[in-house]
Amino acid sequence: MRVEDIVQAFCGTYFYRAPGISLPVTGGLVTMKDGRLDLKSFRFYHGSNAEPMELPEAGVVLDEHRRIVAKVSVDGQVRILRGEGNGPLSALLDSLRANLDLDFQIREYSEHAIGQGAKVLAASYVQVVEQLPGQSSGEGKTYWGVGVDSDIAGSGLKAVISAVNSALRASERKLPEDKKGILYDAKISVGVVEVAKDLKASLGYEIPSRMQRVLFEILQSIGETEGALDSRRVSEVFDAAFVRHDLVTPKPYTFPPTNGMSINGTDEVAAPLKLSLKSFNLKALEQGARQFSGTILFASSNGKGETRTVQGEGNGPLSALLSGLHEHITQRMTIRDFHGHSLGQGSEVMAASYVELVLESEEDQDPARELQIGSLTNFTVGSWQKRLVADEEREAAEGRKKKVMSSWGVAKDVDITASGLQAVLNAANGLNLTLV
Repeated sequence: MRVEDIVQAFCGTYFYRAPGISLPVTGGLVTMKDGRLDLKSFRFYHGSNAEPMELPEAGVVLDEHRRIVAKVSVDGQVRILRGEGNGPLSALLDSLRANLDLDFQIREYSEHAIGQGAKVLAASYVQVVEQLPGQSSGEGKTYWGVGVDSDIAGSGLKAVISAVNSALRASERKLPEDKKGILYDAKISVGVVEVAKDLKASLGYEIPSRMQRVLFEILQSIGETEGALDSRRVSEVFDAAFVRHDLVTPKPYTFPPTNGMSINGTDEVAAPLKLSLKSFNLKALEQGARQFSGTILFASSNGKGETRTVQGEGNGPLSALLSGLHEHITQRMTIRDFHGHSLGQGSEVMAASYVELVLESEEDQDPARELQIGSLTNFTVGSWQKRLVADEEREAAEGRKKKVMSSWGVAKDVDITASGLQAVLNAANGLNLTLV
């Protein structure tokens, strides 16, 4: 048996991804699969203290009452688990018991350092015993787990998760569904990218990088008042902020400007004009241009509305729609960012579109700046984003400073073109447009 075979068998058995080992392993002793549980992040608190505690130094084990708030991926769904105990490991086990009906106790624990100096890591080994109904304490089957991390608490928690994953692999039991579905909690040290990953895992949204910060700011504002937000609440906030544009935050909140731009218009109230796509038709013109013809409902904030026929031409469906809208509103908009992806699988698959519109002040309007979005199915972001950056650099060198604000819109539809068109209108609903 080669050394590589032993390493691969170790990694596969304990769900450990060793540096330099390519997984999954095929044709060997063990086939490596991701564990059903994956520890994403965690915070500890002293007793009932709301302030997070500092992690202990390597080799120092504090025997104090702890509360843990851990973000754990459970069968691909991100959950926030809470528990308490007399130490980090017992607190994590309590959270697994309370949230997932997984009852384990620590039977043996050991640790050591890997490496030296600033790159030293802590390695932990945990043996847990499962407590099944009707069994006395310590009579259940035992499982070993391995964890490696830069701090001793993290390595111990990962070792517990590794051991529990071994038990789940052996029994293939069904875990209880998430009753609360907590998706965002301000108490956990998470960042913009991590929140975006959670949304993709739980709700299927692939948030564009420029939009991630906007959503994170909104969740922070609401989380300060409401606390932890479950997936249902996050979905409600997402729809209110980017689909309907009627989000009301707990307190007046202004999004920080980005490059001189205020995000999504006003602090908390709906835009006075709401646009909704009723029907449309696209016609191919010469040299790849498109002609948009459709009916759009222009509804005012007082509940009254009128349906108008909108027609326009452009290099693609979205630019043709904007061209037609400019005949009915007093402002001028351009597309700053666009992103699309499929949502769901099989016969239920839908297209999701994300559009950022920029509203320019009248004195700074430049028709040549309008981004020409071509076919949605053959669309690439890089080319016109590079052009936009080049234009902004040129304007900065000329001393021009545009007074603009932007708004994001999101839409889903079985038709990719309809999804993109409605996303444009949803973005426009956040810009306080005025009818001609």
